[in-house]
Amino acid sequence: MDTLSYNHRAIYFLTCSSSSSSHDSLASYHHSHSSSKKRAKVIMDSWLLLLTCLGFLSLSRHLIIPLLTYLSTTTAAAKPEDLKTRYGPWALVTGSTDGIGLAFAVQLARHGGLNLVLVGRSPAKLDRASAQISSEVGNHVEIRTLEVDFATTSDVERVVRDGIGGLEIGVLVNNVGMTYPGARYFHEVEEEVWTEMVRVNLVGTTMVTRAVLLGGMLERGKGAIVSLGSGAAAVLPSHPLFAVYAATKALRGSAVQILACGIQADGNRRPVSGAAVRSHRNDAQSGHDRETIALHTVARGVRRGSSS
Repeated sequence: MDTLSYNHRAIYFLTCSSSSSSHDSLASYHHSHSSSKKRAKVIMDSWLLLLTCLGFLSLSRHLIIPLLTYLSTTTAAAKPEDLKTRYGPWALVTGSTDGIGLAFAVQLARHGGLNLVLVGRSPAKLDRASAQISSEVGNHVEIRTLEVDFATTSDVERVVRDGIGGLEIGVLVNNVGMTYPGARYFHEVEEEVWTEMVRVNLVGTTMVTRAVLLGGMLERGKGAIVSLGSGAAAVLPSHPLFAVYAATKALRGSAVQILACGIQADGNRRPVSGAAVRSHRNDAQSGHDRETIALHTVARGVRRGSSS
């Protein structure tokens, strides 16, 4: 009897222990499952937040920003800046045969009413750009062309000053530029490539700026200089596959604004404005984007500042 009771107690103890162990395992499973569900929910919420942000950025680029730009330009167009009176009757645009350079030339003629000096290295492209602008804005705008190869011309400043002799250049758009044939790291760029890029993007631009300033803009004490930069120079830590290109564009943008500050610091002269306009590479940019950037800058009177 005592033995039987002992066995019953042993069986009962084992049964209770087994039930307790199963309960603990089940509770542990539910806790682990609940934690996994919470982690999955956090991950899903993070992805939804990321996708929402990306969607908002895409919406901003394709809808909100163009809408705000349109409203700002139409507001400015209601009381348009008289660029001829404010700066002078002529605009000189480098790299003007296609891309954003051509878009600037069109908008300066159409909305600014300025005569144009188109600068490029190909006579055929210059003639084609001149014909296109005339067909779009009419023949009331006078257009002259100046052939200059910034990579090979030894005295860009003299050539430009001779080409614009007698013209009152009120607006200069420094758009000419070049980059690598393809994306590559700094140490992979051939010396011939980056030295030519520096000649075009920096030396050539500096010489054109000197030619226009010393050709009458400083003496008149009024004018505007616009230098086209690049988004590659505005992203930190810049674009690793276009290091030299980004550096030349960053320096170009800084130089024109510092130049404007230096000129305006001279109390004997009226202001000369400088604007650094950032844009994406021309071949990766739609015609609408180019026209929007150019129109936005021209409609605001080429005021000092930057536009992306």
